Amino acid sequence: MFKIKLQAPGIGGKIVSRKGIANKLQNIFHHRLTLITAPAGYGKTTAAAGFLAETGIPHAWFSVDPEDNDPARFWQYLAAAMAEAVAGLGGRLGDLALSRELIASNIFTGLLIDQLYGIPGNFVIVLDDYHLIQNELVRQSLVYFINNKPSGIHLMILGRQDQDNELAVMSAKGQAIRIGRRDLAFNADEILDFYRQKGVSLTPEEASVIGDRTEGWAAGLVIASLIIEEGGNVQESVSQLSGRSRHLDRYFRDEVFNHWPGEVRNFLIHTSILDRLTGSLCRAVTGRVDSAGILQGLAEGNSFIIPLDQKNEWFRYHHLFAEFLRTRLEQEDPSIIKSLYGLAGAWLHENGLVREAIDALIKAEDFPKAVTLIGDSFAILANNGEFPALAKWLSAIPEAYYENNVRLCSAYAWVLAMEGNREAADEWSKRTVACFHRIRDSLDDVRERNYMEAQAAIIRADNAIRRLDAATAARCYAEAGKLELDDHILTGELNPGQPSMLRTVYGFYGRLNDLEKAVFPFINDFPRMIGKASAYSKVILIESLYERNRIKESHGFLAQVLEEALALDNPGVIVPCFITLAKINRSGGDLEGALNTVAEGKRKLRGRGRTYWEYLFDLFTARLYLDRHDLKGAGEWMDPGRIGIYDSISCMREFEYLVFARYLCLEKRHQEALLLLGRLLDLAEKEGRLGSRIEILCLMAVANRFGKDPARAMAPLDQALSLGMEHGYARTFIDEAEPMAGLLESYLKRKGRAGCEEMNNYAKNLYEMTAACITANRGKLAGGDAAAEALTRKEYKVLQLLSAGRSNGQIARELSITVRTVKYHNANIYGKLGARNRLEALYRARQLGLLQ
Repeated sequence: MFKIKLQAPGIGGKIVSRKGIANKLQNIFHHRLTLITAPAGYGKTTAAAGFLAETGIPHAWFSVDPEDNDPARFWQYLAAAMAEAVAGLGGRLGDLALSRELIASNIFTGLLIDQLYGIPGNFVIVLDDYHLIQNELVRQSLVYFINNKPSGIHLMILGRQDQDNELAVMSAKGQAIRIGRRDLAFNADEILDFYRQKGVSLTPEEASVIGDRTEGWAAGLVIASLIIEEGGNVQESVSQLSGRSRHLDRYFRDEVFNHWPGEVRNFLIHTSILDRLTGSLCRAVTGRVDSAGILQGLAEGNSFIIPLDQKNEWFRYHHLFAEFLRTRLEQEDPSIIKSLYGLAGAWLHENGLVREAIDALIKAEDFPKAVTLIGDSFAILANNGEFPALAKWLSAIPEAYYENNVRLCSAYAWVLAMEGNREAADEWSKRTVACFHRIRDSLDDVRERNYMEAQAAIIRADNAIRRLDAATAARCYAEAGKLELDDHILTGELNPGQPSMLRTVYGFYGRLNDLEKAVFPFINDFPRMIGKASAYSKVILIESLYERNRIKESHGFLAQVLEEALALDNPGVIVPCFITLAKINRSGGDLEGALNTVAEGKRKLRGRGRTYWEYLFDLFTARLYLDRHDLKGAGEWMDPGRIGIYDSISCMREFEYLVFARYLCLEKRHQEALLLLGRLLDLAEKEGRLGSRIEILCLMAVANRFGKDPARAMAPLDQALSLGMEHGYARTFIDEAEPMAGLLESYLKRKGRAGCEEMNNYAKNLYEMTAACITANRGKLAGGDAAAEALTRKEYKVLQLLSAGRSNGQIARELSITVRTVKYHNANIYGKLGARNRLEALYRARQLGLLQ
């Protein structure tokens, strides 16, 4: 990480007080953000840095580069800027997982916001040069951050022009402080002060002329000061000033650049390729041992070389001056540009700035070194989610370098797949195979030949899985499994952030039959092929056994695999293990055991990404509380106030919204639940996620059953049964407990699906398994004994009659009491069971095992 990007530029002691700007900024914490927008050279950065330095407000600074259009890189730097500025924050932010999917779903920004609530007092985050951001995902995620951040945190965005309609809307609504070109323009008094600090005395008339000629443009004032210093006669020098835009190049050339000695001009031109400068880097590029001294001298005598830190070790050229210098370089000595980038790339690599080094080496067209560095850093960059950068670099590598490089071809295929470019990924997987066959006979080392062949086969299998092509995946795994390998094939993260491996593409999105063909036959071969990553496939098998209601087998295999999963030390495999184990606890009626299992799983999480995976554990904890009918307890784990049925949804947030839908049902907000579930179903169907579709349809049936029109429950249940029967689903239905038992009973009473005996038998088997599970767990669920003891004998008898479908009048006649007394008993029963009506009371009573 280039940490100099995270430091506010140094502000010299001689700085003009900008009272007008300071007055506008006094109330920044009464607004969501501050927008400072003006063309280059108006002093946006100086105004912001000066205000913060003068007020002493704690702040984080992030100077944006064009490369920060990579969403993961942008947020990595922004989080690092905050961590640099706030003591103790780095550890918490370092635990956040970061990926394009987490950013797109606003999960990352939501978790980041949660961590910021611990910052005491007011705090400012500055984004400098934000106009360089064009990526829509970066801009959308930043708007989400601004809308949901703690009130004590303020955003200050500096840029050359408005880039984001959402930010403009905030400004129009009065939610933003707006500082523009007119505000930044120096007035006559400020011009007098500016020149006074430079040792130049002006009359008010001369200051007025300079103001007219420069339009108060800060860069123009600097240029004018140079003309005055060189000319000696203020009157004559002022008369030379003219419009800034038309003659800017001439100013830089005649009044700035040409006044330096030749060796300094060469230094400026040759270092113009650098976005940021420090003495040792400039020495590497120019060969001048006195580079640090030259930078210091330039910074002290000219405002177009800007210090970036308090130690005056890092600098940058003013944007306008940098553009001028680069143009001069292209005109005077274009042949040297590549070699300059090459020298810069070597220094950046040596100093640990790998990303910047790769950029420089590619610009230098030193592709052999760039390819080597990409290969050496590939695993780290991939684990950091920097796929856009990898894709950009790999696309810049000439075709010739892929001709005989199987590893490079497979890396590109994998990156394209992770970027969601399936067609291109398929093409490059084919090229990987073709590359291997082309060079196979020239490989004398059998181990290397086997490794490359296995790599080619596994990249084909990976792309086949993404197409949900089980047959091709199985064939490719079989080919790889025949080869003797000394090294494991490198694989990336197989779980991007799901609580269940069956919900990932590697779990074929819940297609259990496809897993039987493509994955499970090779379970014993995977450790030899992909090493520790084989634990993922074993977790998929464990989850599949559980889904098929083979609980003992699932538990037994899980006991064998758990230590292996923990040794991998990757949350993507640990979390599904513990959630499956908690489900097994719950299936036996042990909700307390399930809660303890989740808590133990949280204790096993460590390092980067922990916060996100803890969030998934918390959501499952909320689900367990909902199984108890404990709305308050569930709300404490899922924060329903921050979730809405009209939120932007994605597969990364599906688990959260399925828990929320259950929460809405328990609150009797069935129509809202159905609306949310309908949106989730559309998304699941679009993306081909079978397991998600079955669960959503089951929940839609439950919501309809308790809603205004119970008859509408049969259609989604029929769809769920049709999908579940094909792949042998069981627990998705059984785990809905009493509501599902009632739905299946009603389904069978209606004769199920006409003319489909297989479907009806499947529904009957599910009903029997669900009823058996409810019976077996009677009295085991937390709270059952207490509730049973709390009911009086008469209340228990009333509860049994309610279960039998008796009306209040019928119960009164059978028990020889008044209807009013029946209603009194009903109210007591509802209160003791935490229910609001008869239906909820019966549901709760069956869950607690109070009814035969």
